[in-house]
Amino acid sequence: MKPLRRCFFPTVFIFTALLCGSTVRGDVVVLKSGQRYEGKVISEDATSVTMEYRPTPNTRDTRVVSKSDIQELIRLTPSQAEFAERKLSEILPTKDLLSAADYERIIQDQVRSFVNKYPGTPEAEEAEKIIESLSEEKERVSEGELKMNGKWLSKEDVLRDGYNIEAYRIRYTMNQKAAENTETRYLEAMRLFHDLQTQYPASLSYVDAVSEAIEILDGFTKQLNAMLAEEPILSERRANGLKSLAGPDAQATKFAVDSEIAAFKAQAAADKKNKVKWPSFYKYDAASMKSLLALVLKERTTLGILDVVALKEENETLTSVLRNLADEKVVLAKQQLDELKKSNPINKTAVSSLEKKAREIETELKERSKRDAEAKVVAQTTQSMGEEGEPEAADQQNALAKALLEAQNKKDKKKTDEETGDEGKTDKADGEKSGPKMQVQEDGGSSLTDYIPYIGAVLIVILLVSFVLGKKKPKEGE
Repeated sequence: MKPLRRCFFPTVFIFTALLCGSTVRGDVVVLKSGQRYEGKVISEDATSVTMEYRPTPNTRDTRVVSKSDIQELIRLTPSQAEFAERKLSEILPTKDLLSAADYERIIQDQVRSFVNKYPGTPEAEEAEKIIESLSEEKERVSEGELKMNGKWLSKEDVLRDGYNIEAYRIRYTMNQKAAENTETRYLEAMRLFHDLQTQYPASLSYVDAVSEAIEILDGFTKQLNAMLAEEPILSERRANGLKSLAGPDAQATKFAVDSEIAAFKAQAAADKKNKVKWPSFYKYDAASMKSLLALVLKERTTLGILDVVALKEENETLTSVLRNLADEKVVLAKQQLDELKKSNPINKTAVSSLEKKAREIETELKERSKRDAEAKVVAQTTQSMGEEGEPEAADQQNALAKALLEAQNKKDKKKTDEETGDEGKTDKADGEKSGPKMQVQEDGGSSLTDYIPYIGAVLIVILLVSFVLGKKKPKEGE
């Protein structure tokens, strides 16, 4: 009899290697033929090993294996078995779009609790390394970075590309929903796709989601057709079941059925009121499924004829526009939109929306430039008054700043009145003559002529203050 072959690698490496093949939940017997059994060794003698294992998730069986046929026998410790049970080796690399709270939840609920339960074990050391990696990523997210498509985006990129990031998040969730094994998986996925269509039509994720939505719609079609074929059978079976019951059981069952029907009707009414594009359906209500199936087929046709190549090219331009607007490069963004409009864009709504956003940012930049110019005049005037801090100089500085702001407010009011045709209400008691309007430069600034009255006032005040301070200065020889 050949002796049982021992592995000369550390246990943790054996364990990790086994994890790569499948989830290990107990002892493992690997035969020379390559076949393996995972379960629990319940007895062992000089020639054989008896193992209890699960041929399927719901059945148990025992097998006696001759030691001469065994390539490897690995007995997992409790910590090794639970490490695999918790799937800790699958945590890294982490998923996309995790928040700092998500990282903390994984650390505490999945990994830290394992370390506390099995301190000092090799698996706890591996878990500590996982915690270290998770903590590093959590710190990056807390500082504004984000993991998307397996790559890390800087804080600046996250701020610039927020629109596409949110679109990607919806698309990511859409595909997760579609992969679930639930009755409403396709419905929920299409609701998320509708969010992409209406809220993020200029995103690159919307383009990528079109082909994915077509696959979802194909699956949805099969599901609804199968449910429609099954509905008469289910309805008859439920009706017969109710007839067969009597007394309290019949009343309780009928109440449950009536409550279920009422809940569906209430949800259907809410969907209709809120104009939900993808309304709820009920497997016992053929009308709701037929209506939804018609919508599915219509949407499938619409997406099928969509020019995805042209849409992708268009949305790449719109993404560039969004980034230029984020960088406050309004002129360049408007030029891109003008060029796009000449080509009769597919996404006219998104183009119009970005044009509006560009105008808003342009207005804000002009207002900011105006405020900065006013602040600069006040700062320069205050600096020219000296930095001695004498009460008279301080009073003059405050008075001058106040006068400049009041003058500018009057000028703004006069300009508004002139634009609205209400010139008669302009305050002319100060003897001001109606001069030329402020010439707004392309960058939102003002022309030099607007500040001539201010500069004159500043020079006069400076001379007055200098005169006052000069009189107070002691003469030579006193």
